[in-house]
Amino acid sequence: MNLLPNMNSDELMRGLSAKNNDMLFVLYICSLSRSIISLHNLINNKLENKDNEKKEDLMKLEKKENKDKD
Repeated sequence: MNLLPNMNSDELMRGLSAKNNDMLFVLYICSLSRSIISLHNLINNKLENKDNEKKEDLMKLEKKENKDKD
């Protein structure tokens, strides 16, 4: 029991609070950057899907035009 720190010390409490705040800030920044990257990937995926749909529609239209010509 003698090895436990004295929790009544103001200096120790300020040090622990500062360290805790630093760790929470890093966790917040990591979560924020992860969310931004996920949103960026989602937007890229939506744009890619839209482009693919346009290409498929053009291909269908070309096939239909070729059938009509024959």
